[in-house]
Amino acid sequence: MSRLLFLFYFLPFSQISFGQNLIPNPSLEDENTCQKYQEQCAPKAWRSNTLKAFLYYDYKISRQDESVMKPAKGSRCISLRMFNTGRKMDRSYVQVPFLCQLEKGKRYKLQFQFLSTNYFVNSFGFYMTDTLVITKKNDPIFEKKPQIKFEFSKPFSPNKWITLETIYEATGNEIGMILGNFKRDDKTVISLLKKKKRKDRTIRRVYHYFDDLSLTPLENLTSICDLKKNRNHIYADSVRHSITEHPHSVRNIKILLENFPLDSFPKNPISQIKKTPQPNIIFKEKKKNVLPNILFETNNDILLPIAYNSLDDLIVYLMTNRNFKIKITGHTDSIGNTITNQILSQKRARSVGNYLISNGIHFSRIKTIGKGESQPTSTNETSGGQQINRRVEFEIMEKF
Repeated sequence: MSRLLFLFYFLPFSQISFGQNLIPNPSLEDENTCQKYQEQCAPKAWRSNTLKAFLYYDYKISRQDESVMKPAKGSRCISLRMFNTGRKMDRSYVQVPFLCQLEKGKRYKLQFQFLSTNYFVNSFGFYMTDTLVITKKNDPIFEKKPQIKFEFSKPFSPNKWITLETIYEATGNEIGMILGNFKRDDKTVISLLKKKKRKDRTIRRVYHYFDDLSLTPLENLTSICDLKKNRNHIYADSVRHSITEHPHSVRNIKILLENFPLDSFPKNPISQIKKTPQPNIIFKEKKKNVLPNILFETNNDILLPIAYNSLDDLIVYLMTNRNFKIKITGHTDSIGNTITNQILSQKRARSVGNYLISNGIHFSRIKTIGKGESQPTSTNETSGGQQINRRVEFEIMEKF
């Protein structure tokens, strides 16, 4: 193993070979640094899909309590809510980007450690995705059909880590995966594993624990990928706890950070909006709007000052049409690798979202998504076409 790591350090651009794990931070030991608001920290590279945050356990802190289980590897693991009788469709999901996009037709082995406690859900799955997103509600997640399903006819022994694995053949579009229970309440089967001493044995919340995940190719791949650079990009994007200023109350900070996990808000917000503002740009409802001059620093998500005028018009429009919401989608050209472009498009969309928030648009009216290089509107063979493809689109709608 040390030999492989040695080769990667000196030859980051190389073919992905058999046995290399494409999941960053697989045992969840690398943690973001919490700087303010005393929120529970999160593992680097991993994040929630919805406003329902997944639980993240640190055994070093909790081991004074003998009832707290020990992670399968290291001192940390994650827990997902699979079911809740007290609230319909109450789930938590977690997503992680791969270090490299999967290669079409190649087979990969997915392996992980799994543990259940008092209750057991008979099914959960992995949705292999070409887009990593964050939504306000679980409904869009339920519409997805996981390509990898784990379904069990009988439960496992409680409080014991077991190894689960399967083989997956890639379609070639996968850049990450989403983990959770994709079945609706009426299709979810719950089993009682351990009798409770108290008389009330009503099922309420059911959690499953996951640790030490790996996705490894079963054969050498032809694609070339900079593993080290991609890991650094992915880790740098997981900084939702380092925001030092925000326009909302501390009560809303958890939701705000889940939706816009960037390191700061724009430093140059618009000075003032006129009492009777009128936007200079005409916005089309329920259609994609591409505003002029939404430009960023090269290979960065920092807005250039030239972008402020167009965004200020958008702010004016949203302030005078308070029933509308906005979906912001980031796009890139095809220069660079797919993973880097996907992350950059997400960060640029969120940067625009943060600018709107810092100027009075409530976060609940904003949804951000990144499409990377997957939806070009022009050729990537010329510099002019590449510039057109590096864009941020806005869709104005009544509801998401």
